Amino acid sequence: MTGRSEKKGIDGMTSQTISMRNCLVILTISLLVFSFSSDLVISDIGKEVHFFYGNGCPHCYQESVFLDSLSERYPELSVVKYEVYYNSSNAEIFSEFRELYDTPYSSVPMLFVKNEYIVGFANNETTGVEIENLINEEFFGIEYGVESSILSLPFIGKLDTSEMSLLMITVLIGLLDGFNPCAMFVLCFLLVFLIGTGSRKKVLIIGGVFLMISAVIYFLFISTWFNFFAIFKYVPILKWIVAVMVVFAGLVNIKDYFYFQKGLSFTLPKQWKSRIMKQMKDVSEKDSLLAMVAGVVAVALVVNVVELMCTIGFPMIYTQILSTYKLTRMAYYSYISLYCLFYMMDDLVLFLIAVATLRCMEMTKKRVRQMKLVSGMLMIALAIWFLLS
Repeated sequence: MTGRSEKKGIDGMTSQTISMRNCLVILTISLLVFSFSSDLVISDIGKEVHFFYGNGCPHCYQESVFLDSLSERYPELSVVKYEVYYNSSNAEIFSEFRELYDTPYSSVPMLFVKNEYIVGFANNETTGVEIENLINEEFFGIEYGVESSILSLPFIGKLDTSEMSLLMITVLIGLLDGFNPCAMFVLCFLLVFLIGTGSRKKVLIIGGVFLMISAVIYFLFISTWFNFFAIFKYVPILKWIVAVMVVFAGLVNIKDYFYFQKGLSFTLPKQWKSRIMKQMKDVSEKDSLLAMVAGVVAVALVVNVVELMCTIGFPMIYTQILSTYKLTRMAYYSYISLYCLFYMMDDLVLFLIAVATLRCMEMTKKRVRQMKLVSGMLMIALAIWFLLS
């Protein structure tokens, strides 16, 4: 009885062993098949682009047609399309993509290619080439060289912007933009009145508030230009419009050297100057510090808004360059903040000298005219480079 039971146990064990082997074989085959199929899925996902568009958007339609032709030439490429105007689910997916890529843009068409994205579509020859090059770089490892962009500046010489970092471009154009006769003229008048009080505390606080308000207004101004270029950078005629505007602004500044404030002039109107000077004098004579701060804030808002046109060419050129870089939202506005810092650099130097010595450089009419001439020439040089690059 015992022998039978032992044999029976051995047969049972053998049966169980065979069963386990079968399971292992089946599991191994399954894993191999799953692994092979997974590779295929990952491969497909790896060559997948996500296109967000809106029905009725002409640029979206053009890009959609282009992507259809591109997928025919690249059979391994998968284009996933999402209509966002009338499909709330797709709009939510679009929002998730924008958050994932940390992009400040919310307009369509927008295409996401692996780790990069492209906003807008002009035509097949411009944006289309950019999209195809990006796909080849991201999915097939094909590198494309960057053409040299030579920038010739009066008094500085030739600079190759393709060899310059964005940081260098930000510092350079920010400093050139800071060469602003309008802003320096107003700041010097304010400092003269404050120095006349003999109070270093007033010079420090009121002058500092004026510069802070000026910086905030200019930051908002440049941010507006940046967002404008980011949305419309693929519109070919816009480049000509911008170049003409910058050249025109430069010519007006040069005109002011020969015929100061005659005809059109991007400076404070003569009738405003006496009024603003009176307001500055009133601010400097107030006893209450709070009243002084409120008064200088009001003056700073008016003056800076009026004077934005004085050197408009520099921020237009810079924001156009900045919009071509693929950065995070934080990085974009960090560069704009840095630009504003260097734009304010000469004003900061004047201010600190005034605080330390209770003296201020005199902004004569001759000096303002000379600064107008130089800034006008620099704007025209930048506009020509911008048009030809």
